[in-house]
Amino acid sequence: MSKSDHSIIRLTSAMWLSVAALIVQLLLAACTTDAYESGEGKYSHLTAEFGMAHTVAKGKVDVFTTDGGRNITLASHATASWATTPDSLYRSLLYFYDNEDGVSPFSIAQVFVMKPAVPKEGEKLSYDPLTLSSLWQSDDGKWLNMRLDIKSGEADDPKAVHNVGVVKESVADEAYKLRIVHARNGRPEYYTSTVYVSIPVDEEMIGRRVDIAAMTYNGEKTLSVEVE
Repeated sequence: MSKSDHSIIRLTSAMWLSVAALIVQLLLAACTTDAYESGEGKYSHLTAEFGMAHTVAKGKVDVFTTDGGRNITLASHATASWATTPDSLYRSLLYFYDNEDGVSPFSIAQVFVMKPAVPKEGEKLSYDPLTLSSLWQSDDGKWLNMRLDIKSGEADDPKAVHNVGVVKESVADEAYKLRIVHARNGRPEYYTSTVYVSIPVDEEMIGRRVDIAAMTYNGEKTLSVEVE
């Protein structure tokens, strides 16, 4: 079962992308809850969509545009503490109820944008295991989305965080190869948290197969997607 932790992962700029939190996959928890309910549960009509969230004020989302092109005006503002700049767009995953009288947000989670980087000469990379669960191209073709499951726990050093990033390995006629890098930095592995990452599709990817490799607990794993 996934558990949230708002301080265990950091993806920093250049090689790493700056991140302040892990995202819990709420639907997994919902499925666990509904297993003990008869008939329809409170999550039965919940919808989840990836897209871009617009902030009307600090931490408040008023409009959400899905990757499929649907423009959703929320009946009540969604609260997103990580969306700190008003009148800005944030890549997000919105959970909502589609009611007759409008769309009601249930929860909104940040989806972290990770741009592939080329490591500096002599730079030491870490390949601590994680779970590369899924990879797919967004409906609008602009993003490659990934789900990563990362084991963690409370560390003796509160400043110790996971470092996660993606590096470009090679580009050939058919394949564009990327690799996930991960440094656990002494964090224990008591529970699993889920984070979603989006990689912008660039011109080199279009018309090629994109392979993303990662070291997992069962050895190296590669997921692939044909980019259109």
